[in-house]
Formats: sequence, structure tokens, C-alpha cells
Amino acid sequence: MGDTAPQRDTLIGRQVGNYVIEQKLGEGGMGAVYRAVHPRIGKKVALKVLHPEFGGDPNIVDRFFTEAKAVNDIRHPNIIDIIDYGDMPGDDGRPVVYFIMEYLDGCSVADTIAREAPLPPERVFAIGAQIADALAASHEHKVVHRDLKPDNIFLIERGRRTDVVKVLDFGIAKLIGDQEGSRRTRTGIVIGTPYYMSPEQCEGKGNVDHRTDVYALGVVLFEMLTKRVPFDGEGYGEILVKHLTQLPPRPSEFVPGLSPHVECVVLKALEKQRERRYASMDEFRAALLDPVGFVDARGGVHGFLSGGAGLVLSAGVATPPGVATPPPGAMAPPGVATPPPGAMAQPGVATPPPGAMAPPGLPAAEVVSLPRRRRWPLALGAGIAAAAAAVVAWALSGGSPDGTQGDEATAPSATSRAASALDASSGGEATAEAGRGAGATAPPQPQTIDVDVTTTPAGAGVFVGDEAEPRCATPCKISLAVGTEPVAIALRKDGFVDEIKTLTPDRDAVIDVNLAPVKPRDTARRKRTDGAHKRKTHKKRSKFGDELLAPDL
Repeated sequence: MGDTAPQRDTLIGRQVGNYVIEQKLGEGGMGAVYRAVHPRIGKKVALKVLHPEFGGDPNIVDRFFTEAKAVNDIRHPNIIDIIDYGDMPGDDGRPVVYFIMEYLDGCSVADTIAREAPLPPERVFAIGAQIADALAASHEHKVVHRDLKPDNIFLIERGRRTDVVKVLDFGIAKLIGDQEGSRRTRTGIVIGTPYYMSPEQCEGKGNVDHRTDVYALGVVLFEMLTKRVPFDGEGYGEILVKHLTQLPPRPSEFVPGLSPHVECVVLKALEKQRERRYASMDEFRAALLDPVGFVDARGGVHGFLSGGAGLVLSAGVATPPGVATPPPGAMAPPGVATPPPGAMAQPGVATPPPGAMAPPGLPAAEVVSLPRRRRWPLALGAGIAAAAAAVVAWALSGGSPDGTQGDEATAPSATSRAASALDASSGGEATAEAGRGAGATAPPQPQTIDVDVTTTPAGAGVFVGDEAEPRCATPCKISLAVGTEPVAIALRKDGFVDEIKTLTPDRDAVIDVNLAPVKPRDTARRKRTDGAHKRKTHKKRSKFGDELLAPDL
């Protein structure tokens, strides 16, 4: 049998209102987006169309038009504008439901991350502040996005401005204040993209509010800074459980030298308890616009995140105080067998070293106690059981980690995914309990860290802090005492401009710098004494902190 010719898209060339459909731009599980143009004035628009099989389902159509209504009500310059919506008859008689929105000539944040990340903190926070402003306006109109992710954020140019944000796709937005019986998302249904979902979304309990968008924006900023999400896994079950139980890693684990103030601002948004996140997007935006001022006014890098909800920071598992370990099999949903002892250890996955999960400013293995008046509202076991049930429901519907409908022929079964989720959560807690029961002590912490320093050209002297003599000449390795205070490292070579790098000596690091030749007018400037040079270095400060801002270490 010969190959069949590709089916022609019957919408290409059709007229919708005053616009003619020219080209398909993209397609998802629910619909497709086309470019259309006004034939006389040449104005381009984007046309979002529901797939015909969904056009007759009133619930799906209602959710589709929710996006148009939500965006039209908000009217914010950083949210895409929807111009018109309606329906037209399809070739097979089924209705084609659509809305028309402004055409964006730019790229998504997802594309920007793939091409350019890690991005400089200044750029990340400038983009983040615009997103926060858009979502603050959305929340004022009682609309929670609930599916914020890099694919739904576009960057365009406006005149001379670059990186102008447009937030897209309010298709699963929740209208807060709807009557209980008219909620568009029923309790127990998990909606969103797992990598960017808040813990309360992962539970699927229908108690989502505006702070779920705060969490999602925190994940997006983390990814822009590091080119990776804080929680990843084999399937969505593993990812959901990590959102519920594990502390996020510090961004500086992937971008050495990142400012602790920048870290604090991002990690605050990723708190497990929503009461500990930013109370509003306006507050989040204020932190993004002035991270040093915001963090220092609230305890500094040592106190900003110190309310850590009773977490054992070296374990990597968020264990609320006073919550007993559930008995074996208590968290297993019907039909899911409890794994035998030892079956929950994941081969090839090493236990995180002590302190690996510690937020900036907190020493390794430090336990932060939780005041009694702010105890966790839900037992961890109940939360994970709800997540496991949601995983089963979602798996049966064919979901996948990126939020699209998966291929049932290749996707793991719901039972195996739920079991994997329970393995990930129960295994971490059992390991922690076993260590405490055996009276295990943490291994001794290293007293120094190593910094590999290279320059182009080689032969630059490496000066640390106020030291008058260089430690070595590049390429070389230096050792620094472990600490939380930033250390300035100066790289000096005759005929080249001095380079100053600042890092926090809490882990091994790499410095690789291209030295710039000295221009003739800079010769006199280089004749300063070492002491004067260092005094000026220590006075340098920006709203992003004294630490290295660009991810070039």
C-alpha cells in the first residue's frame, strides 16, 4: 500500500471576519494557532481555534471563552490582547470555535532559555517584574493563571525597548469567587504543567489561590537563572511528590557566584507553605526591582528564609514537625501494593550531601523550629495520599509532564506512576528515620573549598581579599576557608585591566576570565596602590548585591 498524501488543512485560505487565514503557527492537544492577515491593510493577527472534536462540548467551549473573558477584563499591556471571538461552521458541519488576538513577533521565554540561559540576574529580574505586574493586575480581577510557564510568556520589541513581556494562555485560569457548584476545575483534578505546579496544585484539592502563580513564577525565574527546573523526574508522579516534599536546590549550585540576595528572592517564592511565600504579586515585584534593599530590610540573607517550617535542611525532604510516619501501606491507593523493604531505593541516585538543600545563610544540617501558632495545616501523609490519588486520575486521562496529552501506548501505567510517587516520598522519610534511630552523625564538613582560576592570557596574579601578595599565577587553584561572607578575588596582569570577582565560599567554584588590554588613557588609573584599589572594590555595591551577577564563573 502506498503512502497517503498529507491531509490538507481546510482552514488555510478561509476568511474569518475581516481576516484571511494564512499559516498554522502551532498546535496542541486542545487546539491550534494560525496567522491571519487583513487583505487590504496588511494587519496581522493570531487566530486560536479549538479542534473540531471539542467544539460541541459546552464545558470545553466555556473554558475556551473563559480565556477571552479573563484577558478582556484585565486589559494589561503585558498580557496579550484578545480582539474578537466567535464560531463558524466547519467543513464537516461541526462548529469551529475561535478567538482573534494580537500577533506577536518575538520569541517565548522557553526559546530564550534554550538559546541563552543561564541569563544574567538583571535581565531575569527585569523580565520577572513585568510578569509579576501583569499577574498582579490579573489577581486584582480575581483571575489566577494556574499554568504559568516559559512557553506561555513571550518577549517582543516595542520601539526601542526589548524584552517586553506578553503573558499568554489563560485557558485554564480560575475565576476566584465562582460559586462552589460552578467551579471550572473540580476537586481532585490536577491541571497545570507539573514542572511549574505549586504543592497545593499537586494535591488537586481545589484550594488554589493567587499564590500558586507566585510559586510558578519562582520556578520560571529559577529556570532562567540556571537553565534547569528545581524539580525534575522520570514521570509526573515523581515530579509532583518532589514539589510536595523536597526543598528546592540553591540556584548557586548551578551558577557559582550568584548573589545570595538574588537566591533569597527566588527561593522565597518556592516555599512549600503558601503563607510563607510573597503575600501578593506586588510584593514579589518589589523584591525583583530591588533584591538587596528588600532582603536586607527583612532580616538579610541570614534571616530572610529562616522561618524554614521546621525543615531538616540536610535531608532534602520537607518534614513538618509533629507528623508521625504513616504505617506501612497507609498511603497506598486501592490496587497499589506496598513495595517490599528496600524496593524504594532508586539505583544510581546518591543521597544528597549534608547541607546541599540549605537555603543561603543557613549552615548545613541546621534545624529551624516552627512556632506553634504556624503549624502545618495538613499531615504530610494525607497530602501525599491526595497527590497519589490525583496522579492516578491524571494518568488515566493521559497527562504528561509537559501538560500535553500523552500517548497511552508508551506512557507508564497509572499504578506504576503512583507507586513511583509513593516510593520517592516514603523512601526519603524512611531513610531519615533510620539515620536518627541508629544515632547516625553527619560526616565532618569540609573546612575549605577549591577555586580553579584561569585567565586569557595566562599569567595573571590571583589576589584574595586584602592580601598584598598573589596566591598564584593563572592557571592555578586556590583554597578558601568555608564561609558565608563574600570574598573578593582580584586578577592582575601588567598591560591588562584588573578583574574583580566576588564569590561566597560555600562550595567549589571555577573562575574563567578574558582579560581586557589596558587602553592608553587607563595607564595612570592602574598606578593606584593595592590598598586604595581594594578599598574601592569593597565599596562597590548595586541593588543586586556585591556578589558576581553575571553567570560567567
